[in-house]
Amino acid sequence: RLAVSGYLLLQERIEEGLAWHESIEGDQLAERLQYDYLTAYAAFYREKVGQAKGIAAEYSDYPVERWRKLFASVALQVEAIEGEGVPESDEEMRENQLENLSSDDQIFELTAVGREAKLVYRNLESVTVNYYEMDLEFLFSSKPFVSGDSGQFSYIKPNLSETKVLDGKTDSMEFPVPKAFASKNVLVEVIAGGKAEAVAIYSNALKVQLSENYGRLEIRHEESGEPLSKTYVKVYARMKDGSVKFFKDGYTDLRGKFDYVSLNTNELDNVDEISLLIMSDEHGSLVRSADPPQR
Repeated sequence: RLAVSGYLLLQERIEEGLAWHESIEGDQLAERLQYDYLTAYAAFYREKVGQAKGIAAEYSDYPVERWRKLFASVALQVEAIEGEGVPESDEEMRENQLENLSSDDQIFELTAVGREAKLVYRNLESVTVNYYEMDLEFLFSSKPFVSGDSGQFSYIKPNLSETKVLDGKTDSMEFPVPKAFASKNVLVEVIAGGKAEAVAIYSNALKVQLSENYGRLEIRHEESGEPLSKTYVKVYARMKDGSVKFFKDGYTDLRGKFDYVSLNTNELDNVDEISLLIMSDEHGSLVRSADPPQR
């Protein structure tokens, strides 16, 4: 509720923001500091300058410099309103509010680096990490363009769930997929601050090279470089009107090569994106996306 209130005020949806703020029981919050800061700014909209002034005074000697400066900014705006300082323009005031409030947002970004997940974060002490084993062919056939979307697992219990405590001295961490999933394709989902992100991490020994200009791919063994023939490839296309259709499937030849657009060249002008499932019984599987060749 605290974050929603601040967001609405920054979007100049004042009545909604103030209503959300009034619904918050400040005494029950662990984040009292953030609540007081938002209350001080809300006081300006309620024309309760004295309240904002009193709150700012309480934090005038706060030991954390960043927060001390934020409340000092509130005090300066009180002085400007009372005629004791140089007033900010409306745009300057809004920009300062945006910068100050956004600095407290709990944010993170999740990406895959090989068989590891990389998490970049801010203002987070811990996250929940869920692991889901993926039946890649089934998932691809049902939703070929959302293989990294945890929404399709919304009603499935994770195969494994754990809490990771984050180091406040850094802003990123990398963690490997647990050994239980060492030879499996797995969707890694991170939940924190009311937000969820997910990435697919694949287990395979495939080196895939795409020639998007010609609609060709070549598959080799990741370590030996040997061409992999008889590797199954399934192709879907997302059309410019948003529809998704099966495009083609087949197997790589003795050179490990496959033409993934032939038989459908007359439709390429209407294709927005191509998604390819690549499967080898011996060497694993993965999903790749490609732009359509330009004719």
